[in-house]
Amino acid sequence: MGYMALCVAYGVVNTAYGAMTSLISRDHDMRLRLATSRMVGATLGSLLVSITTLPMVDWLGHGNRQAGFALYMVVVACVVGGLLWLPSRFCHERVATDGGDLTVRARVAGLLVNRGWRRLTGAMLLTMLGSTFLFGALVYDVRYVLHDSDHMAGWLLGLVSLMVLAGCGLSLPLAGRWGTAPVMRGGTLAAGGVLLVAYMLPARVEVLGISLALFGLCVGICNPVCFTLLAHCMDGGDGFSGTHTVGLAWALNSTASKMAFDVGGSLLAGVLAASGLVSGVGVQSVHAQAGIHAGFLLLPALLYLLAGGVVLRYFAPQNPVEAVNSTASPPPT
Repeated sequence: MGYMALCVAYGVVNTAYGAMTSLISRDHDMRLRLATSRMVGATLGSLLVSITTLPMVDWLGHGNRQAGFALYMVVVACVVGGLLWLPSRFCHERVATDGGDLTVRARVAGLLVNRGWRRLTGAMLLTMLGSTFLFGALVYDVRYVLHDSDHMAGWLLGLVSLMVLAGCGLSLPLAGRWGTAPVMRGGTLAAGGVLLVAYMLPARVEVLGISLALFGLCVGICNPVCFTLLAHCMDGGDGFSGTHTVGLAWALNSTASKMAFDVGGSLLAGVLAASGLVSGVGVQSVHAQAGIHAGFLLLPALLYLLAGGVVLRYFAPQNPVEAVNSTASPPPT
């Protein structure tokens, strides 16, 4: 029950936090800076938590990890509460929105005809699905295909996080030079291409390390421009840019992403079972190793290439009002 309540609270905060990108400013560059700061901070926070959790648990629990984890979560809750107070106190919604009198059904219909939002949400769903395959099968691939230790899998995950951080730093100048939409599509295609090349190369730790580093760099480049484009998709009028509609757009987008994690985990379990993976056995069959390697690299590569090559092709942010106005006849001169 406590974990379910935590997930609900996280969903509420995450939706409002994402919608702030649309409501703080309409300026393209400012939104890109906000999204970049968000992703850099999230990556640094994840690294900090992963590094400090176990030492803090041991220190607080004096050897009793059960008590240490309980005390550590109390500390984390207090810190998070203080951090959430900062934006509530100092961040202000500067974008004037027209909430209108639209029903929820009308707002959902407006989102569904929003081609930019629809394509971007579809691409995020595919990439989240691919990432679930990649990170879910990483330990299995290192253990049974590369025949290395689980510590190596941990180092590889840390390497990806560091390269995501580096990619976030590169996203701003790249988007300033080539535009957010081309950087988003190019980064997604590059991430899929890196994984596909890694799958075709011999299975070695060195090859995998370089490939995952490049993959993390591409993902880091895509993350800020993705959230910037998502904010641009909601610019409009006649109630389509109201606070409720913006929040609904972010909530549905976040829901689709979370569903991708659930579906991806189930599909990965099916792939591993179909390949003949035997739990608790140190040496797997050749067929099982091939299935693990395909689920780890090939399937994520295809999903990323599908997202960048098909879903994001001809992508352009568009809101429902613009879609309607573009079909109207010009006024007489």
